[in-house]
Amino acid sequence: MFSSLRAAEEGASGRGGEQQRIIETLEIELAEIMKGKFDHFMQKEIYEQPESMVNTMRGRINFDTNK
Repeated sequence: MFSSLRAAEEGASGRGGEQQRIIETLEIELAEIMKGKFDHFMQKEIYEQPESMVNTMRGRINFDTNK
């Protein structure tokens, strides 16, 4: 679980005045956040593979000239 801190809309003038903070506890685990829209991490890895390859080769290959 994670806690989130945000300014309360009531009394939060944002102009040097005192702000009231509300702590919210999120009912979600880090693994769920990292998986995003995918059911399994393996699906995420397969989906991200093309982008990972491009990022790995960036600076080593000029994709404009294919050299």
